[in-house]
Amino acid sequence: MADYKTLSIDPAIYHRLADQKRASESWNELFGRLLGATEEGQVHLDRSTLADFDDDEEGLETDASEGGTVEVRVQDSDGTVVGSTTVHTLAPNEPVTVEVVAPEE
Repeated sequence: MADYKTLSIDPAIYHRLADQKRASESWNELFGRLLGATEEGQVHLDRSTLADFDDDEEGLETDASEGGTVEVRVQDSDGTVVGSTTVHTLAPNEPVTVEVVAPEE
């Protein structure tokens, strides 16, 4: 049997994590995915972060990879990638700003 640990976290953080957890994903898998993304230098915008974006914000600032690449992925509520784009023309570690813009209907 595995040696499990108990975490004490604020209820608001729990709810944010639960929103990011995919239906078929265990809590271990969620934390592994988040930690893996952090180690790879990825930046994640969760649903609550996106909801907070407004016209006054400048966008998310991050840096391109050492190879001058930035990849942006769009995922549905289950975490399935429904679209992506990669920019390969940046300088190594070039600062970039990612803006989230929803077209007016």
